[in-house]
Amino acid sequence: SYDMGLPSYTASNIISEKAALRIEKEVLSHEIETNQDLLIQGLRRTRWFVDGGLLDGHFILKNGAASYSRVPCETFAKLDLDAMLVLTASPKTIAKRLNERDGIGTYRF
Repeated sequence: SYDMGLPSYTASNIISEKAALRIEKEVLSHEIETNQDLLIQGLRRTRWFVDGGLLDGHFILKNGAASYSRVPCETFAKLDLDAMLVLTASPKTIAKRLNERDGIGTYRF
């Protein structure tokens, strides 16, 4: 983590705080749209729409054992972004990080 002099947020923390409950490790597809709405509502409680900042999130979310869904384009439009920095990694690296984060060892690409 680097201090870039900007406020920083993680989408999962904003969503869980707004939902006032702990987020499950796997977000099901029918929950993706609701959670993205919670993200926008949660960011409204910060200075995101005034000062901007850095938001750590994902473009794709797991919605089942071997199924993935894109975050709706409307979410990005509602974020009122000036710019987007996309960091990428190989599928193998992503699977390794997810397995380490979730501690379940079942992510495979």
